[in-house]
Amino acid sequence: MKIVSLPNNFIPFLLCFLVGPSLQAQKRIFQGRPLFADTSTIKVEIFLPIDSIVADNCHNPRYFKSRIVVEGSNGGKSLKAEVRKRAKFRCDPANCSLPPLMIKLNPKDAHGTIFQGCKKLKITHTCRPDKKGFQNLVYKEYLIYRMYNHITDTSFSVRPAMITYRISSTGKTLYQLFGFFIEDDDDVARRANAKLINAIEISDQQFEPRALALMSIFQYMIGNTDYNTQSAHNIKVLATGTHGPLIPLPYDFDWSGFVNAPYAQPALRTGLTQVTQRLYQGPCPADSILAWVTQRLLSKREAIRTEIEAFNRLSMQEKRQIQYYLQKFFRELDKPSRFKKRLQKTCKKSPGNAK
Repeated sequence: MKIVSLPNNFIPFLLCFLVGPSLQAQKRIFQGRPLFADTSTIKVEIFLPIDSIVADNCHNPRYFKSRIVVEGSNGGKSLKAEVRKRAKFRCDPANCSLPPLMIKLNPKDAHGTIFQGCKKLKITHTCRPDKKGFQNLVYKEYLIYRMYNHITDTSFSVRPAMITYRISSTGKTLYQLFGFFIEDDDDVARRANAKLINAIEISDQQFEPRALALMSIFQYMIGNTDYNTQSAHNIKVLATGTHGPLIPLPYDFDWSGFVNAPYAQPALRTGLTQVTQRLYQGPCPADSILAWVTQRLLSKREAIRTEIEAFNRLSMQEKRQIQYYLQKFFRELDKPSRFKKRLQKTCKKSPGNAK
């Protein structure tokens, strides 16, 4: 295994990663991103050619001219925008009538609005507005992003929104629904003093051990098997320097057991039969790293519980269900020896320790 020297920017990054989001909102205001300065719900209207967007090719989707109106005291400001559909499963019209979107903004046009500094944003909303219960899936996926925000600042910020979609040519209302904006990849990298890279065939040894273990155990916590570090499936990869370790940045959690979407299935390679079952897919962590991750997650247990309880869009019954799902995980953490043995059953051994 090649030994590399850590770049100058890695130590500040690692400190930021370990300390967490205490200065998160302040940093984002300094960087000119007021959209992610807090988590209050904003109201926007988006005018778009929905039929053209839905019918477009998922493999190479085009941007279509659109506009977004930000609610304000003076009736709101209209911003020019370009919108395309995104994602994989949810992009297909056979699966979703309203695909998730990617929106591009002109920073000069957005100056002085809540979108100031934003160039590109993902939008997640229910992909089946006609289906009862599908809106709740979006609520729960939003909460996963927020939970990971509590655990580490090296995560995608999200901002909830009530969105009115209108046909661009007529202004006719299509849908009024809850959704959320997701921070652009490059902005996360900039906050982390890192660079976004396109990489495949990545070995676990290339990742910073604590960052990889934390992300992997978090995926276990939410019951998500729909990711892969080697192929960077549902993970963005941050590089902390020319020769420094990599950092995984997870996204797209709708196939997790926490969300429990009716269309979701466990990854075939796992052998699981239900999406709510948990299976650890990360590397076998050293004792010191596992102890650090365990302490980190336990220290955020109350913040996560409070985040869920304060989210008033889910019913009390739905909150109890997801709280119970998380409580089972935290009960595992409360028994370190047993938890370690559970992880060891399925963890990936490093090449030097593989039997």
